[in-house]
Amino acid sequence: MVQTYTASCMCILLNRWPGVMSWMKFLLLYGAKTSLDDVGFSIVTVCTKALATILTEAENDPLKLEIVSMTCTVDIVLLLMCQVNPKTKRYYDIPPTSSSICAIIELARIFLNSQEGWDAMHLRLRTVDSRTRQAAIRFFIVRIEQMVSQADGTNFIAVVKSYLCLVEAVVPILIDDGIWQAFHKEGFIVKYTSALCLLTEKAHASDFADPAFWTHISAASNVLVKAFIIKLSPNPGAYLPKMIEGGILKCLYLCLPHVNRGDIPLPSGSIWQALVFLQPFMYLCQAYVAAALRGDLVMWSGRAKRTDGDAEAICSAIDAALNWDYLVYVTRQKVKVSMCSNLKHPVERGGHEVDEYYHSLKTCTGCHAVTYCSQECQKEDWESLHSKECSVLAMEYRVQKYNKSWSSIRTKRDQVRLLEANMNLSVGPLPEGRRKVWGEFLQWRTHSAEASTPSTCTRSAVIRRQPPKFRHAGSSEARRELWEKYLQWKVLRRPHPPSISPPSTATRRQPPKFRPGSFLIVFDYLNVGYLTVNRTYSLDRYCNENITIFEGGSPWMPRIRECITLMEENRDEILLVEGRFRFDAERTMFTTLVMRYNPEGQEEHKYSVISSFTRTG
Repeated sequence: MVQTYTASCMCILLNRWPGVMSWMKFLLLYGAKTSLDDVGFSIVTVCTKALATILTEAENDPLKLEIVSMTCTVDIVLLLMCQVNPKTKRYYDIPPTSSSICAIIELARIFLNSQEGWDAMHLRLRTVDSRTRQAAIRFFIVRIEQMVSQADGTNFIAVVKSYLCLVEAVVPILIDDGIWQAFHKEGFIVKYTSALCLLTEKAHASDFADPAFWTHISAASNVLVKAFIIKLSPNPGAYLPKMIEGGILKCLYLCLPHVNRGDIPLPSGSIWQALVFLQPFMYLCQAYVAAALRGDLVMWSGRAKRTDGDAEAICSAIDAALNWDYLVYVTRQKVKVSMCSNLKHPVERGGHEVDEYYHSLKTCTGCHAVTYCSQECQKEDWESLHSKECSVLAMEYRVQKYNKSWSSIRTKRDQVRLLEANMNLSVGPLPEGRRKVWGEFLQWRTHSAEASTPSTCTRSAVIRRQPPKFRHAGSSEARRELWEKYLQWKVLRRPHPPSISPPSTATRRQPPKFRPGSFLIVFDYLNVGYLTVNRTYSLDRYCNENITIFEGGSPWMPRIRECITLMEENRDEILLVEGRFRFDAERTMFTTLVMRYNPEGQEEHKYSVISSFTRTG
């Protein structure tokens, strides 16, 4: 009976809803103008609670979903978000207790919790004029800044809960690229991060040790890093410096002593996930500069030892990334690096000045994937290689340019500088490395052969592998019998007879064969840990483990094969290096360098880049 009565009331309310929203809008506008004490606050409180009561669990009620999808409902939600106290000139905050979420922010979360609410908000923000859109978006940013600025020891938990609730409510509408750009125009990444960092600093300064507060700080940090940088941003490397500028590194560092990996985290995640996602993006010049300007470098290098081994490992990884950035971008700032993609780049031209690389490089206007130091190098590379790959790369460029996921020349330059510095600082002389790789390859090949050898071998099988004794074959039947026995003996004398019929030659995967001693050095920046020479492969082993690279129709394959040929013809001078960098949550950037080894060069400057190119996979 109650359910039937409720449904009948909802039907009546649905039919009258536009009028109800007009009445509520009139009350809110009146409350914003009146000077009577507490009248405006009372109106905002009643309207917020009434609307929240009606919209709660809307995803389970078709009638409520219809109310949610109306444009007038969206307008009232936005109108409540922008209500300002005429006396204090600050947005209204309605926390019933010291540890509860602001009722207005909770209303926004309830409204956006359903797909219909997201669609209605998305449609409304996209259809209004740009000035109104920016004003509405500003409500989502300035409101939380004001709450944090007023936070003290009495309401820390309420503020951090409201912060996390608002951020989680904003994330779904940022999927739209147009709305993302509108939020970015307001500087939302810096402002959201600064607000969280300020709240963390206040709690740290007042020795606020409530576990609930620090758990929510941990979850909010994770949402900022994973959602705004990894999942939503079309180019995380370009937006990460803004988050560092806002103080995400300091926020994470101050939170570390108060949380443990064994704690039960919120569904939003924990600080450990944020650190793991953040670390691969730290190897960029702009990220290091942003951290240096804030003074965060000393803070991480002077970290306290943690009782949790995993916690100490991820802290050390962040510290190691910042130390490598210092070695590359400060101590080697004046080292010239070649960004020319021509494999025949003349040695005497050397590299480019770091500060003048943009003006000295010529980028292919078709694909924007290769750069050259001069028109001569561009013409030479076009005739030899680039004419075969430019058209396909141009299509990839247009797609990535459209969704704003194209990696800039600055990012590629940082990757080349980082790889060259690591080669000079962590890799020994080329001849020693080649001998070491050759020895490892022999061990790997022996181990692979032993692993494929049957564990047991019966005496009868050994005997059967002996050549059979054939009698003189005179008749045709005897010759046929002899031929069949010979074929059986030929199969039996194989050391490892296959258990199934082998595939045909046309479909069998045959890895390319290279000259002995040909190898590739791989630096992997995707994993957490101290950076070393992650793997040094012989090319045979590398291709055996990555056979799909050579089987696919990659437009870079002619250039890759040409690089290998150049190295094999100059084994004592040329080597190949590959760097693997995180681009976003799904893609990896592979930067390939052709490097020259000069045994007579200065210490820590013996390896120099000849040519480079970057592919995304």
